[in-house]
Amino acid sequence: MFLIAEVFTKRYCVEFFPLIHSHLSRRAYKSPLIIDAGANVGIFSLLAQSTFGHYGTRTLAFEPLLSNLDLLRTNLAPVKSSVDVVTVALGAKPETGRRMIVISATGATINETEAQLYLDSVGRHQNVPETSVDVTTLD
Repeated sequence: MFLIAEVFTKRYCVEFFPLIHSHLSRRAYKSPLIIDAGANVGIFSLLAQSTFGHYGTRTLAFEPLLSNLDLLRTNLAPVKSSVDVVTVALGAKPETGRRMIVISATGATINETEAQLYLDSVGRHQNVPETSVDVTTLD
């Protein structure tokens, strides 16, 4: 399995794409799998599958926020046969009903430290949206 995650460093990790091309072109992986953790509206999944799809890659797009799913599926329509949308969050252990802080229309977190930093930055006077999501692991 070859893992690409948006969370490495920079948005969409495009600086890693030449290295990924190099690995995939050597056919070192029989069934390359791209993981998009927190797929949001699918931009990374679409970009990665469009870029690496000719290597026979498949993408798992994990997105727990129901409000993002329609747009995610719409955006992935051009590559839908090679992308599976999984409607749970990824985490260290499986959980049901995990608290998720919605930071903006484009992001949310189940990470307690990150959530607390965000809550501290906006102040307690603001009503910050929260929701409950199920969590799974890559195992």
